[in-house]
Parts: sequence; structure tokens; C-alpha cells
Amino acid sequence: MHDKLWLFVVVAKSVCIAAIGVFSPVLAILGFHVTLTRGMETVLGLVMAVFPIGIACWWMFRRLQAHWTRREARAVTLAFAMFSPIWFGAGILLSEFTGGYADLLLGRRLLC
Repeated sequence: MHDKLWLFVVVAKSVCIAAIGVFSPVLAILGFHVTLTRGMETVLGLVMAVFPIGIACWWMFRRLQAHWTRREARAVTLAFAMFSPIWFGAGILLSEFTGGYADLLLGRRLLC
């Protein structure tokens, strides 16, 4: 049971690393009111999609190698790398529903 909990914690930390890396450039752009050109949007989108997930995968692979073989660590890391963009995309799409329901329930008090 200890190994399963440890694996869950490592994957959860990797998700946090990737999420912070994906959403921090967006928050910085919104906070500083930067206007982007089409080319800059494309480059920023690629950086946001590849770089944070790559760092999270590298970090997770190093942590998993301490307890499992290289092959097992690579398999878990590869699954994370393949599915995390899908889950981030689904989360962004589904956040519209939760935001809409929060707006209905709480009104516009959250958007100051």
C-alpha cells in the first residue's frame, strides 16, 4: 500500500508542476495586459503545451527510477506525457460548465 500511495503522490506533484507551468504564462499575460501577435500566440501555445509537461515528466521519471526499474518508470512517465495534454484540454473545456453554474449560484460576486 505504501508504494501505491507514494506513486499517487509523485503523479500528483507532477500534475501540479505541469499545471503551474501551463497556466502561469496565461495569468502573467492577463495580469500585465500584454497584446500578442499571431506568431507570438503560436509560439506561446507550443511552449505552454510542451515545456511544462516535459519538465514534469523529467521530474517524475527521476523520482520513479529510485523505486522501480528504468522500464517501469519510463512506462508510467510515457503514459503521463501522452494523456496529460488531453486531460488539461478537457479540464479547460469543462471549466465553462462549472464557471457558468458558479455564476448562477453566486452571481457576479467572484468577478470584481
